Amino acid sequence: ICADRTTPEPVWLSSLVAKLQAGGLIVDSLLGTGSSGEPRFPLNLVIDAINAAGQPTIAIDLPSGLDATCGIPAKSTVQATHTLTFVAPKSGFATEAARECLGQVHVLDIGAPRVLVEAIMRENPSPPTA
Repeated sequence: ICADRTTPEPVWLSSLVAKLQAGGLIVDSLLGTGSSGEPRFPLNLVIDAINAAGQPTIAIDLPSGLDATCGIPAKSTVQATHTLTFVAPKSGFATEAARECLGQVHVLDIGAPRVLVEAIMRENPSPPTA
């Protein structure tokens, strides 16, 4: 997606909103665990369009715009219906602010050795899943 940063509303935005509203489900995998701070243009507009679409949204690993470590959501953060996260909940999921954008959290097994996961969880307790 390319757009002129000075354009108040990029020409592609209304088309994106219409397509998101016409679908039955949105899958968010825009940003991952390494992102922090406010999503930059144009991702901030895409995230806002996802939220405005009014469709069920599944976030992969965590909602885009949410800081996985501290649980602080950016101004533009996907408001997920469900979050499919891997191995264990992220430490930031424990905050009230994070819970407001996570929806129902589902922890998926991806084959990590259970004994290793349990040892790490004992050292770094995670929040309960919803």
